[in-house]
Amino acid sequence: MENAAGTFPASGTPLPMSQQPPLSPQIARLLSVPIFVTTTDGRRFHGPLVATDREQNIILSDATESLPPGFKSRRPDKRFRYVGMIVIPGKYIVRVEANKQALEANTLQVQLRSLEPGDIV
Repeated sequence: MENAAGTFPASGTPLPMSQQPPLSPQIARLLSVPIFVTTTDGRRFHGPLVATDREQNIILSDATESLPPGFKSRRPDKRFRYVGMIVIPGKYIVRVEANKQALEANTLQVQLRSLEPGDIV
């Protein structure tokens, strides 16, 4: 599992930073950016990206879910609901979208975070 804290082996204990595989630049740009994820059944989830893994599962925090028209639900009067932190299995993901302005703002933050102590800006 890749996340801001690092990769977790099967034991569940984080690897030391020196042993961590590098975070891909594409994923680093998306961390904490609010994204939209559309699933095979037409539902859309919106929330900041927290993590992803090799199986392309996506974890969002503070997420909301929107149901497509005609989706059978226990509460047909509610098309949106708060779901909090959610894991979306990669096999059900058909589309991932990010707002261009949020992505550009986060890219600047990633660049600032990659500075080492003592670097002169």
